[in-house]
Amino acid sequence: MGAYSYRPIDVSTHTRVLVIETTPSNNDRDADIICRLEHIPLDNHPEYEALSYVWAHSITGIHNNASPDDVHSVSLEKIQGGRAETLETSSAPISELIKNKNYSHLTYALGYPRPAGDVLCDGVRLPIGGELLCALRQIRRKCRGRKPRPPESIRLWVDALCINQDDIVERSNHVKQMGRIYAQAELVHVWLGEEVSDAERVAFDGLNMITKHFERNMPYSMSRYESEKRFRTSKKMRSVPWDSLAYLLSRNWVSSPICV
Repeated sequence: MGAYSYRPIDVSTHTRVLVIETTPSNNDRDADIICRLEHIPLDNHPEYEALSYVWAHSITGIHNNASPDDVHSVSLEKIQGGRAETLETSSAPISELIKNKNYSHLTYALGYPRPAGDVLCDGVRLPIGGELLCALRQIRRKCRGRKPRPPESIRLWVDALCINQDDIVERSNHVKQMGRIYAQAELVHVWLGEEVSDAERVAFDGLNMITKHFERNMPYSMSRYESEKRFRTSKKMRSVPWDSLAYLLSRNWVSSPICV
């Protein structure tokens, strides 16, 4: 894997965006993320979107002190007509199970991180974390369904790739601009990870409840005082599973906090 060579940039006026192809010839969800880096002038208010994401799935419960060398026994079953048929049984260290696509979802549910991957950027493979890879694949999939016509590419600001992480000076100056970068984005995608447990499904349902409440009862023209009052006095909001939401939002964030 060759090293990527970043072009110098004046971070006081510019930033980079990742231009991701959304219509690859291979329509497989796991197809390579093909992209390029492009410099954009922030003063010109260019069109782009941004991503805020968790960089690791929180490890909870009995796995707080688990080691990648711990051996787990798991079975892959096919359920049909109410009957389960065991297709495969494995006993292996969690570090090996993570590499097996048949069990990666299970190990994620246990609290272990997704294996790292890469993107093909300007013809060079750049390594990225597993959560970021999942987020980019999901955004690409969503873009393919946009109406009235899916875009051929999407311009996305992602800190891990749009900032030269090996240049300490640039990285420091870029961080100072992150507030402006997120504020100017047309849309900010928020990646909380995939729902793989009942608690997480309940939490995501809670987020949907809050979103619908805002859309139906709190127009943008409403004052902050009035919107907070409606939020606090809403019977619907009292039924939101706040404990599950607190668990979901306790995951490790790589960049800016989110606002609902």
